[in-house]
Amino acid sequence: MIELKNITIQKGKRTIFDNVNLKFEPGKSYALIGHSGSGKSTLLNTIAGFETLKKGEVQLDQKRLKADFRFYRDILGYVFQNYGLVDSMTINQNLDMALAFKKGSRSGKKQLKTHSLQKVGLDIEGKRKVATLSGGEQQRVALARLILKQPRLILADEPTGSLDEANGQKVMELLFDMVDDTRMLIIATHDLTLAQQCDEIIQVDALKCHSSALETVQSM
Repeated sequence: MIELKNITIQKGKRTIFDNVNLKFEPGKSYALIGHSGSGKSTLLNTIAGFETLKKGEVQLDQKRLKADFRFYRDILGYVFQNYGLVDSMTINQNLDMALAFKKGSRSGKKQLKTHSLQKVGLDIEGKRKVATLSGGEQQRVALARLILKQPRLILADEPTGSLDEANGQKVMELLFDMVDDTRMLIIATHDLTLAQQCDEIIQVDALKCHSSALETVQSM
């Protein structure tokens, strides 16, 4: 379980979140919704341990995040809005990052990489440089890397933003399929239709977070 306890974040003189308390449980999918600039990405980065907090703490299984950040990093998978890939490296080299600490033969890992690309609908040469790919292709490479890592905590910032409706739905099906008794998914999105597919919706405004029942969001 991930807990945000009394989280306060400021950017200059602006208070982004003030005394926020949230819980995220394994086996569930969560959608963070809100207008542009409401703090969705900041909240995701807070959960990931990337933000500087003025007050409060993030806990993993009732332990402070800072106390065991290396373990937390190992269980975390993040699909960034800008994909988080190394442009100067090839597709295979980017995927190798997810396999760095996994045991197995070179041929076995090659097969895993091919399979992960196929799962996200990419039938392209792994030796291609990431810089030569379209935005949609880069987003799917980032998802293929996530599939290879199989993290317990899956964060995704606008995961369908660069995709058409059909491919976007396929991507969300892949993400939802990763959720099980030990894994949770948290996405940031402005797409209410996508958000309604999640188990729980959290509305994000400039200062506070409110856990919201699905029926409440549907009636908006």
